[in-house]
Amino acid sequence: ADVATGIGASSTGAVVVGGRFKGTASIACQSYNTGSTYSAFVARYSSTGTQNGFNVFGSDGTQPDGNVEDQSVNDVVVAADGSYGIVGYFLGTVNFGAGNITNTRGANTFLAKFSATGIYQWAQTFGQSGGFGENAVSVAQDPSGNFVFTGSNLLVVDYGSGSPLPVDGSYNYIIVKYSSAGAYVWAQSFVPSTNLSNEFGLAVVTDSSSNIFTAGTFSVEENFGGG
Repeated sequence: ADVATGIGASSTGAVVVGGRFKGTASIACQSYNTGSTYSAFVARYSSTGTQNGFNVFGSDGTQPDGNVEDQSVNDVVVAADGSYGIVGYFLGTVNFGAGNITNTRGANTFLAKFSATGIYQWAQTFGQSGGFGENAVSVAQDPSGNFVFTGSNLLVVDYGSGSPLPVDGSYNYIIVKYSSAGAYVWAQSFVPSTNLSNEFGLAVVTDSSSNIFTAGTFSVEENFGGG
């Protein structure tokens, strides 16, 4: 089924919706066909519901390891000026506006920024070619325009520091921060002290002081820094 998984609005009421769809969709008298697999989409609307733009990111096919190519926008955050950021995952090929980015095996995650009119600004992708379990689920923006996203990863992933985050063989909770210009700021994974435990970051918000609050799940134990 077609799914809208994220929505955000600017201070003037402009709305941006993200998700994924399969097959044919007709938006503003234009037809889009993703073939037999899911592709990610972003749709922009005015405060009165007028459709202002629609972008599709993704490819149709099968990866060399047999995985069906699949892409999804999982969440959207919209700034006061109407520019917006999206996060999600992709198997196969995506093109956010600067050329094709291909992952030949498994899922990788992405963070991308667009102007208020849907013009590509920049994109960052994360994961191994052959990585499984990487997913960016929720994104927020602080008063300075920095992006913070949360999700999970299964294998070692370098989010921009030059050194992969530590993992323990299970799904690990991650939080990653990037500047408004797309520069790495910091990344953190939360690894249990003793037992293997699947953890997933599911939501993140920031406040007026740029403090970060996040929520998620863990199955056995977790260590957020206090033991």
